[in-house]
Amino acid sequence: MSDLIPHWNLDQLYVLDGPALAADMAALDEKTARFARWQEKLEAGRPSPREFQALVAELEELTALAHRLSGFAGLNFAQDTGDQRALSFMAGMDEKMADLGNALLFFEIWWKELPDEEAGPLKEALPDFDYWLTRARAFRPHTLAEPQERVINLKNITGNEALSALYDSITNRYRYSTAFAEGDRAREVARDELMVYVRHHEP
Repeated sequence: MSDLIPHWNLDQLYVLDGPALAADMAALDEKTARFARWQEKLEAGRPSPREFQALVAELEELTALAHRLSGFAGLNFAQDTGDQRALSFMAGMDEKMADLGNALLFFEIWWKELPDEEAGPLKEALPDFDYWLTRARAFRPHTLAEPQERVINLKNITGNEALSALYDSITNRYRYSTAFAEGDRAREVARDELMVYVRHHEP
């Protein structure tokens, strides 16, 4: 493998099976369970602008942690697609993200269905989130009932995402014997190194 292939040091994120990773995985479960308590409050009536600010702050913190963990899982797998531990962790993280998506559905659906006259004052309380809140409501015509949306989240685990991971895991083990310039002696390279030349500005 040549120096053309990037090598990441992921220690600044996590170490697989390390204590920091285990602690943040547990924290993700805790934050998810805490956020779920908002469902009862929302069903009881529209929150005040101050309550809505607290809700969105919790959601922001929760999703930031989830993206950090899932990002590490993806990078860790991409670093060595033949590593079965990395593949297993990424598959587990994909499942956890699907579960998280289902756990947050109640807020997403509630926000989309909230009448405009009630949503307006809440958006005004969070000007920094205006674009995100507005965009979420734009998808209201394309949102199904919660049970159907849950099925969609779950099917992605064994759908195209699983096929993509399998494809990467298999094809990254291939080795190609080729010469990159006239007169070069053929040498063996991996798929990622080969793709550098496929995308080269002088094909």
